[in-house]
Amino acid sequence: MEIKHGGRFSRLYKTVDVFREANNPIGILKISQKIKYPVGEKEAVLDLETTGLEPEWDEILSFGIAKDHEIKVYTRVFAPEEELVKILRKELRGVKRIYAYYCEFEERFLKSRRIWRREYYDLYKGKKLKDAINISFDDRISGEDVPFLWVKFQVTGEIEHLMKIAHHNLTDIYRELMLYYAWDFPKIEPQVSLL
Repeated sequence: MEIKHGGRFSRLYKTVDVFREANNPIGILKISQKIKYPVGEKEAVLDLETTGLEPEWDEILSFGIAKDHEIKVYTRVFAPEEELVKILRKELRGVKRIYAYYCEFEERFLKSRRIWRREYYDLYKGKKLKDAINISFDDRISGEDVPFLWVKFQVTGEIEHLMKIAHHNLTDIYRELMLYYAWDFPKIEPQVSLL
């Protein structure tokens, strides 16, 4: 597949040459940004973008993770899902607690990929993420748009569609980080899943 690139996202991320990364041998695009306030030791804030809601037949397209002093977003370009899952496993090595917005979703996808033995804490409090943190991130898509953008990329080869997915994943991680920092987590009962 020929990858076509350009547009507003090529100027957006100054911390990484996304087009060079998009052409790496395993076909994973990576965005990395430092954060001022760290995530707790052995903790991570995680957000998955997928082709749908069912882990049995839908695939992970992108994941964002915040841990220590860094946010990373990995998005598939032409790599199979298994390559992205390998990176996800590596990023979660040593992590005991995962914080996610509506964490049941992430938990089901992780378990179906045989990534388990972690405590899950839910950042969801009955509101859509964009409503819970009412700050504009110039994110013009929602999670519901992700599968359609993936199909557009598959058909056209235009990386702009993938960059929208990656940018959406990054903005969701920032919103989830704000919820992580704002709430008193020791009082939250973990959803423990040990197999």
